[in-house]
Amino acid sequence: MTKPNVFIKRPVTYKAIELNLDNWKAISEMVEAGKLSDGKPEGCYIDLNGKDVDLHTLPEGVLPMIGLRLPTPKGVVVATEGQIIMKNLTSDEILVFEKEDLIHSYQSYHEIEGCDEWS
Repeated sequence: MTKPNVFIKRPVTYKAIELNLDNWKAISEMVEAGKLSDGKPEGCYIDLNGKDVDLHTLPEGVLPMIGLRLPTPKGVVVATEGQIIMKNLTSDEILVFEKEDLIHSYQSYHEIEGCDEWS
């Protein structure tokens, strides 16, 4: 499991974790996952087109990707495997980024004194 990383876009600090099955426990704890119907982020499985997948009717040999449904004021956003989930440590706002966009937009935690390096 990858250790959650901290990124800063002054003056706000975020915790960031890459969405994948190995990190699912850390992600679900960070975003306080539950049921979407209760207004909480909810895990899901999706196909390559971002559509929900029912694991019981999936064709043999097809592997779905893990996803995370995030309720927002504008509707539900679906984060997909490999994207970075970030939580604002002050307001609990949750953001989704592509890894490349994150690197260009935020100061990495390893530039902050006392933080471990990205693994």
